[in-house]
Amino acid sequence: MHVEIGPVPSDSAKAYLRFCRDMLASLVADPGPVRSTLSSDVCVSFDTYLTEWEAAADRGPVFFWETDEDVEHVEHVFVAFFRCVEEVLRRSEAAPPSPEDVELRRPFRIALTNAVLNALAAEGRSSGELAEQLRSNWPEDDLD
Repeated sequence: MHVEIGPVPSDSAKAYLRFCRDMLASLVADPGPVRSTLSSDVCVSFDTYLTEWEAAADRGPVFFWETDEDVEHVEHVFVAFFRCVEEVLRRSEAAPPSPEDVELRRPFRIALTNAVLNALAAEGRSSGELAEQLRSNWPEDDLD
């Protein structure tokens, strides 16, 4: 499965990736309802992607990244990502982030989410159904 993320401003990617690192550390320390989601293989995959994306963001002012991945792996990791996003948003209700931070992270967040969902949709019926289910239930309402 081919996935392309970008082009988006690297500043947006860096802000979102810092946020993800912080939230992942928080979820690992206190997983709550995502305990079964955060298996060691999912955590390793999250860390690998974050590291690759950080390197891509450091290359210049515009972030672009592409890869070819096993579709089953992407499905597994992205469903885990979806569950973590739900939990992070639930937790942030008590202490919402600043609107400026949310806006800075928005371009990369949208590009990432849409890139993976669109790539899944292009993979055939089963992956397409998963992509549609995730898109229709995504906890943030600003996806394309």
